[in-house]
Amino acid sequence: MQEKTQRITNTESYARGSESDSVDILPLLALDLKSSNKNLHIPALNRVLNIILKGPECLDEFYNQEIPSALQRFLGPKEQGEKYVLSTTILHIVGVYDKVSDDVVRANATIEPLIQIIHSPNEGRSKSACATLLSLIDDDIIQASLLSTGFLGIVHHTLTSKPEEQKKSSSSSEDGTVPNHVKLGLLEIVLKLAEGGEGLEPLAVLIPILEELKSKGQGKIKSKAKTIMNQLNGEGMATSSKSEKEKIERIRELEETVHRQEEELRKEKDELRKEKEEIVKLKEENEKLKPKLPQDLTIAIINPDIGDYFTTPEANGQLKISKRQDKWNTFSLSQILENGVYAIEAEFFNSHNGYGAVGVVRDTYIIPTDAYFTQNPHNQHMAAYSGQAWGTGGLVYYKGAPTVGNTSFADNQIVKAEYDSEKGTLIFFLAGTQQPVYISGIKEKVRFI
Repeated sequence: MQEKTQRITNTESYARGSESDSVDILPLLALDLKSSNKNLHIPALNRVLNIILKGPECLDEFYNQEIPSALQRFLGPKEQGEKYVLSTTILHIVGVYDKVSDDVVRANATIEPLIQIIHSPNEGRSKSACATLLSLIDDDIIQASLLSTGFLGIVHHTLTSKPEEQKKSSSSSEDGTVPNHVKLGLLEIVLKLAEGGEGLEPLAVLIPILEELKSKGQGKIKSKAKTIMNQLNGEGMATSSKSEKEKIERIRELEETVHRQEEELRKEKDELRKEKEEIVKLKEENEKLKPKLPQDLTIAIINPDIGDYFTTPEANGQLKISKRQDKWNTFSLSQILENGVYAIEAEFFNSHNGYGAVGVVRDTYIIPTDAYFTQNPHNQHMAAYSGQAWGTGGLVYYKGAPTVGNTSFADNQIVKAEYDSEKGTLIFFLAGTQQPVYISGIKEKVRFI
């Protein structure tokens, strides 16, 4: 029989198991994507992509788990990393699976990635995508999609963007300017559209910038703009009149004024927001400086074997935990340790020469019956300071590997474990004396064992 009395005083997530990538685990992956633990995001995105690639059968569960909403956090225009690549790829595949009935809209799924590549600062990749899109324009649906689903707006944006604007919105080159091969590629596509001869009215939006490039452009860009304008004129699309140009210029001036005013307003709002954030930060720091009194928490255990362990509350607020059977078993307290400093004190009785240990277990790990804390797989989820039955060196076990250096303990001695969630440390005390061997680098929620 072994008894243990404990007192707990109030003072981040392991990787999930490697379940097979099937639709059944989408709920778990959705939780990982919504988690504040950034280390979970990329593995979860890769697994969602693997599931999506298996076919459209997963779409109902994909939407039921609100995964598109979970991906929103990775889709900002300033995102450039792996999370952005995986998220946009997933949504692109799902969009294609959904089989939009409008052929013109559906064709945009083909066009959009090619337009992205055309804007690449790598000239070879850009030209390859341009050649591919040029070969597709002979298809009437692709041509209609280019003329009506936003491509011309992108062309207008790219040809009219000023370097200072591009620096804020693009990383296409070091000085912020759009490479000439990108502009030439877009103009090649516009020329191919203009040579189609039908439904060219949407191209009128490009006439002002084409006129400007025709007169002020340089080299191949100027020549290409001139060729496009000649083609449009040949199709009966007259250039803008002087008055129209004046109106357009006036509109541009007004837009620049509005843009400048909006920029000034944004800066003022940013300054105000920073001031508010500074106030909040100072208040939080002041709160941290205030002394905090220890707070006793209710003690309860997660009992993996009710036939072995039973508990008895004591009048002094302590909890007696008794063991009926002579076999290996490990249990944890129910309190999740996060956002603070926590300590547990334990005193063993009838432990047969120190068959006891105190430590922590990952909150995500469920301890089974007959678990021995130094054996696989349990030792990969636990860390503990063991009694003298494991040797006289006061062994500290981490992932099954022992480290000597602490004083070993036995019956009738108070052993204390103290966990600091901010520092990520677990230190040990024996009879009030801090022991030299401790554990650091804990970055997740844990529970005492």
